[in-house]
Amino acid sequence: GQVTLATSRLQMILNNLITYRNSEAEIASRFGLMLIICKDEQHTLGPSILADQLRRRGQSVKLLHSADSNELINLCKSHDFSAVLFSCAGHHSLDYINKSIISLKSLVQRPLIFVGGKILDLEPAIKDKVAADAFTNDIELVISKVRTYRSGRISPKNNKRS
Repeated sequence: GQVTLATSRLQMILNNLITYRNSEAEIASRFGLMLIICKDEQHTLGPSILADQLRRRGQSVKLLHSADSNELINLCKSHDFSAVLFSCAGHHSLDYINKSIISLKSLVQRPLIFVGGKILDLEPAIKDKVAADAFTNDIELVISKVRTYRSGRISPKNNKRS
């Protein structure tokens, strides 16, 4: 009980900081990142901390919880995200991730797709089960791949995904 209450208070403090730092203009900026907390996840503190860390490194982040396929597609079309990051803790998320990725692959300008979280430890063969571009909990790797992707997308010589 006390751990849950303390975690809840930490989450509230973090959300206040995030709201202060993350204006609507930042959310609407081009080539941002969409961070999705997978369906049926109970703990959101880790993904909230990740979103804040990404923002501190200059990334624009839209944080969503359990977005359905239509919402994902509509947001990707209207905001031109560079990457979609799925943060998942358990096996129960595999079906949700796969359905979401199938929807995302229908986009003309498809964002990079990352999977991270505790699921990487629990599901060693996840690369055989999910068709993401990368599987990592390394924030620097995500930022590096996103920067490379962005430079390929906005280069006048290459309008296609690199």
